[in-house]
Amino acid sequence: MAVNSQFLFFYIDELVKHHWVDWLEGPLAKVPSEEHRGERGFQLAVGDTGAGPRTRAGEAYQLGILSGRIVRPRIAGASFPSGWQAVIEGRVPSTKLGYYSYVIGRALRENPSDPNLDRALDCLASILILHIGFQSDGRWFNTVLLFQYANNQLSSYLGRQLNDEEVRYLAPAVINTLDSEENDLLLDRYVADLPIESLRFDLNDGKSLHFDLNGLPDIVSDKKVGINDFQKTKAALFWANPSRGIYMRAARSRGIRLIQELIKVDQRLAQSGESNLLNEVLDSIQNNENNPGIFSVAEDAFTDFPGLLREWQDLEAELFDATNKAVEAVDLDTAPPIWLASQHEIRGSVPAGSDDESGSDEVDEVEAETAAIEGSTTATDEVSIASGTQEKKPSKKIELPTKEALREFIESELDEISEAPPVTAAPTEVSGKKGKPRATQTDFAAKEARNRKLGEAGEYFVFQYEVMKLTAAGRVDLAKRVKWVSKDIGDGLGYDIRSFDQDGNEVFLEVKTTNSGRATPFFVSNNEVAVSEEKGDSYRLVRVFNLSKKPRFFSLTGSLSEVLQLEATSYRARVL
Repeated sequence: MAVNSQFLFFYIDELVKHHWVDWLEGPLAKVPSEEHRGERGFQLAVGDTGAGPRTRAGEAYQLGILSGRIVRPRIAGASFPSGWQAVIEGRVPSTKLGYYSYVIGRALRENPSDPNLDRALDCLASILILHIGFQSDGRWFNTVLLFQYANNQLSSYLGRQLNDEEVRYLAPAVINTLDSEENDLLLDRYVADLPIESLRFDLNDGKSLHFDLNGLPDIVSDKKVGINDFQKTKAALFWANPSRGIYMRAARSRGIRLIQELIKVDQRLAQSGESNLLNEVLDSIQNNENNPGIFSVAEDAFTDFPGLLREWQDLEAELFDATNKAVEAVDLDTAPPIWLASQHEIRGSVPAGSDDESGSDEVDEVEAETAAIEGSTTATDEVSIASGTQEKKPSKKIELPTKEALREFIESELDEISEAPPVTAAPTEVSGKKGKPRATQTDFAAKEARNRKLGEAGEYFVFQYEVMKLTAAGRVDLAKRVKWVSKDIGDGLGYDIRSFDQDGNEVFLEVKTTNSGRATPFFVSNNEVAVSEEKGDSYRLVRVFNLSKKPRFFSLTGSLSEVLQLEATSYRARVL
């Protein structure tokens, strides 16, 4: 059966900067007039009933940024577009991925030179590209996984990474092969984890050219076939353009690690006849149903695969960090309501730049974690746009695990809890342009209580782990001497727990806890930095992550100024 393995016919920076921003600030931001409430209401609202808006809207839905279609597809029996129905009822039909796309797109308009925007776009591409796929024998396959599998094989054969021109040629080869009646040339080899023997080019003159994958560099260097001689050359261009193609953006972000990990998991699942992990999202889009949103599906879907879950959480944290830094550099004199509402949806908290975000020495967690504890909206929530207000539906509260649950978890997974720290990335650039301060109302007492509850749960988790680890090692004498000093003595020592290694040497543990991924930023105090320098190699920063679902931690040893990238977020002031 013929498939369409690559439907994207535009660059994602163009989508988010132009079309998506215009839509969310225009026709999707207000209840339409009576004459615009029919099946073609969106096209009428944008003033263009041609193919352009219909095509772009369909692609935006397929990429997962719309929670429902806003244009009725040209399919017999297709129902009224649910996304446009949401607009008629006063709700924004955007997923969390859509809100990220809007914020990044708006920031691109205001401050296109901000280096954090390239980083944010690359991370965004890594998530958007997971929505591009096809079905074969009733199973979904992500095109990027098959493309990367071919890329990996050729790179291994050459002993180097492919250059940009080779990737440009590989793109039509993979797309032409997958979309042909011979897609088993690639698909069967991928599922069986076997070397790819050949692929095919479909040429504009109607002929097909089969070639040995490892011979692709010779085709590129000989120039016997031009890059524009292939069918679906535009699909290949928007995939592999060196600077703007969706795959090339994903490949230069940390999302490539997620893709590599997902290949291994997906192959095992395919070999055993199991579904694609993102089946729920891909099925809903294919069936023109409401899309639950990849952010609401991925973490649960990846839970049984720790390496994959870790890469997803790290990518999400990277996207969150880059987007927030870009937002801080944007100064809108008159911000449209959707600008603030989108940040609220992304963060589950107040917009960036508000007083509630700065933190203090006593705050153990970023604001996003506060929202996670009290219960932020899920990715499928829609924002009310009636009368210009931003109202949220009730959302499920995320409960912290009990002490008993944490003890039982440690007992069952003692050898699996501690992980290696994340691979060090290049320091991120921070724009010198600052956003305009915005007023906000904050219940600081409630915020402090929530942060304290999260911090104490994390400290208890590490305390119990240290006791059980030493006991399991036969050092019951040391286990009895482990002390939770921040609880027994109080804060201010610069560490939370005093423990021991198996040789009896003291170690001092400062615990930082999050419900999110392990790359989520956190606060440290001047005192903690100073104590880490004083204690040297006996000092450990223990980063607990994913606390409410499947807690893990990693440790960093020694001076915090040497193992962390520290950024000033507040200052101690004295009158001159």
